[in-house]
Amino acid sequence: MARRIVYWAKEYEVNPRDLQPVMRRAIMIVDAAYAVYNKRLTITCTGGKNHTAGSLHPFGFAFDTRTRHLSPTERRKILERIQRDFKGTGYEAFFHVDHFHIEYDPDDWKDSLLILK
Repeated sequence: MARRIVYWAKEYEVNPRDLQPVMRRAIMIVDAAYAVYNKRLTITCTGGKNHTAGSLHPFGFAFDTRTRHLSPTERRKILERIQRDFKGTGYEAFFHVDHFHIEYDPDDWKDSLLILK
């Protein structure tokens, strides 16, 4: 399989360095789901400000992806595939109004991080 390029939305000042290393696996899984439909993965949000309380974005454990180029059927099937591939890994995927939200949120990981206590 040819190597695919993940796009980082420059218009939103997205920075790959905002993400924790554990998020690389999630990017590969999400990209593979997009590839099934020959669609490009564009990450539109990593860290930054303006997130709700409890958001994992500021800590580098969440990112958002563009979905406006997907048909409703593609969006549903891609999300189902991502959720299936995430099962049992601690990663989660949700559809929010106009994007997929991907996060790393295993049940027991916060116990080991003082910053979130």
